[in-house]
Amino acid sequence: MKSATSRLVALVLTAGLVVPLPALAGATATPGAPADKQAAPKDIGPVKPTKPQYDTGLKPKDEITPAEQLVFLDEHLSNLKSATTLTYGFVKQGNMEKGFSDMVEENVAVDGKGKTVKAKFLSGLNSKEFSPIEGANSNPVILHFLERDLSEMQRLTTGQPNYFRKRIRAALAEGPEIKSVKFNWNGKQVDAKSVSVEPYMSDPMVHDPARAAYKRYRGKRYTFVLSDAVPGKVAEMRFTIPDLALAGEAAYEKPLLEEVLTLQSSKK
Repeated sequence: MKSATSRLVALVLTAGLVVPLPALAGATATPGAPADKQAAPKDIGPVKPTKPQYDTGLKPKDEITPAEQLVFLDEHLSNLKSATTLTYGFVKQGNMEKGFSDMVEENVAVDGKGKTVKAKFLSGLNSKEFSPIEGANSNPVILHFLERDLSEMQRLTTGQPNYFRKRIRAALAEGPEIKSVKFNWNGKQVDAKSVSVEPYMSDPMVHDPARAAYKRYRGKRYTFVLSDAVPGKVAEMRFTIPDLALAGEAAYEKPLLEEVLTLQSSKK
């Protein structure tokens, strides 16, 4: 099994993970309060597990989990053998803010050096700029979706993106269940795998009276659906902020806020 140190090396070296990723010490790192000022980044080198400085509520495993492998480390672009444009539909909806629909495009070029991915992520005031990624293996749309989400979490809570990023990583490192599901692709139901995490629910910081905004979003759920049967293997991603005034799954069926990215087409 891969160790926590090899997890860091794999995450850093995997092509496509060029968005800044702090070392996944997960629950073993000093997380810092969401509203605290983030320390300047340092070259920390290989990371060894350390004793938690406080109870984060998360218990990441030492070895890389199947959920981490599925979402961050698999070679999602391996089923693209020639230049391809992947188009994803994007929908923001819910009772808390005004929603919108838009598109995300990934242009994947294939040459002797591997794959280069250029992304057009949303449009107008909602657009986000990402640099082209050369030698990509994993699908960058995963990190692009999450980077937008981290910016939104910062806007909603005044917390720091690095803190939220670490909790998502650590939640996947706990080894959540991977479920077999179906995804509708080109009019057919294809086999897919789904994994969900709720990285903030167990965070003791949500009970801090000074972080009322963070507490409101503690039930936020991230769901990743991947399939070998679709180009780029990323079928759908979503986050859902439940209305915790409702009980059980009803809170997620009528969310305060939800963003969904779904693969719609693939053109060569």
